[in-house]
Amino acid sequence: MPCKTIAAHFSQAQQSDAVKQADSIMNAEIGMAEMITELNLPLSTADAMVQFLKNSFPDSKIAQGMQCGRSKTTAIVKHLAATAKLTLSDRMRTGPFSISTDGSNDADAKKFPIVVRTFNEETGQVCSELLAMPVCQGSASGENIFSLLHAAVMEARAPWTNCIALGVDNANVMTGANKGVYHFVKEKHDHVFLAGCTLHIVHNAAKKAAGHLPNLDEVLLDVYHYFNKSSSRQDRFKGDQELCGLEEKRMLKHVCTRWLSITRCLERMLKNWDALKVFFSEEKKAKHSLYAKQKVESIFQFIKSPTNKLFGIFLKYVHKDILEGVLVVFQSEEPQIHLLQPHLKKLLRRTMTCFVCNNHIRGKDVNQILYKDPNNQKNNELIMIGDEARDFLKQKEENHLRDSRIDEFFNTLPLEDPVLQHASVVNVDMKHEQSPSSLSFFLDRYPCLLPPGAKKQQIMQQFNEYQCCDLSSCKKIRVDETWTAIGQQRDETGELAFKELSQR
Repeated sequence: MPCKTIAAHFSQAQQSDAVKQADSIMNAEIGMAEMITELNLPLSTADAMVQFLKNSFPDSKIAQGMQCGRSKTTAIVKHLAATAKLTLSDRMRTGPFSISTDGSNDADAKKFPIVVRTFNEETGQVCSELLAMPVCQGSASGENIFSLLHAAVMEARAPWTNCIALGVDNANVMTGANKGVYHFVKEKHDHVFLAGCTLHIVHNAAKKAAGHLPNLDEVLLDVYHYFNKSSSRQDRFKGDQELCGLEEKRMLKHVCTRWLSITRCLERMLKNWDALKVFFSEEKKAKHSLYAKQKVESIFQFIKSPTNKLFGIFLKYVHKDILEGVLVVFQSEEPQIHLLQPHLKKLLRRTMTCFVCNNHIRGKDVNQILYKDPNNQKNNELIMIGDEARDFLKQKEENHLRDSRIDEFFNTLPLEDPVLQHASVVNVDMKHEQSPSSLSFFLDRYPCLLPPGAKKQQIMQQFNEYQCCDLSSCKKIRVDETWTAIGQQRDETGELAFKELSQR
């Protein structure tokens, strides 16, 4: 081989190695920028992190080649954000999406982050992404909030007809029929499904049902705040806990918008009930301001009542054994629309079995059960109130419970929505029970679900074939991943059998 040829060969090899190393350095810098953003760290973290990597890995050419301080990291993050937004806009233009928003608690400027859910074909999952975070100028009326949504959708150049659902809370400004955000969205697309906060609905229903019980929410908060910033009170309470043979643990803060927090807070307060009673009886004797004195008296009057403890035990049972399951399911990031109606019916049936006679429930749909009729309700001995509450009642003398207080103790969910009724069509576990009319319902209501170039009859035919196939090997934890796997199945000729059916 001539010398010039050999020299050219080695020169090309060196250039190739240099390109690979440059790519590795670039990937490392991008990965660091993504990590800083994902962890919500200050961009200035990049200055210290790059120096740390260089000092820690002196023999690494990649670490030594990184030149990515806060300025370069900022530029990378901005570029990645613009690219992600462009990709999201493309998915919104070419396929179905749902849109959600809620107002921030900022006093000076009320922000409305706009989140969009789309199907990402690269990952095979339904994903949530931030589209924009505009500030509402003026009053946060339904029309003004909608104008923010409309501007974001128009900037993405996506048609409103591709929007299949609006996710908002249940406030009137969002869901109002005349001036709510949903009203203005329906003017753009009449078939948009209102996906109100199911957890909020369940919470409000439970709160209304508990309206005749003592307000435990307020007491939980009062007790927490009384101890929160006073180390002396906490130290005195630890002594009372030791006196009662209890583990020294602080009171937990109940956050009203964190649906699962009340169970843990109730458990902690019930375990420390006797210690709290001792503590606040002593606090009454201490000198306090008028406000603090009133607060101590209010808490003590509540804690000293054995009936209130019984109510607390009962509510802990309701939250933990009846409500918590459905709350956990619908706080998942996975798509759960196909499970919404059956889980709500399950919740309603489980609630009814606690106080309605079995013969009035057996064989009936939950919508047919006459649970309000006193003749259909169980007597006090058969009502389900939880084992702990029953044991508390059995020891009524030791717990100082009067019979009159025991008698006092005993003395709106979207189940019919057609979207929820038909949504179970995507539940692979129930594919043999599904009617093609459910699939037809969605294709007629949301034409954007039809993939480009596909016809409705083609998808209906694939659905019939899907119902006849054994697809157990495609089953994944997430329903969107399951359908992605179904879309990869091939027929006898080697063609994708459910390509169009699985795309939407």
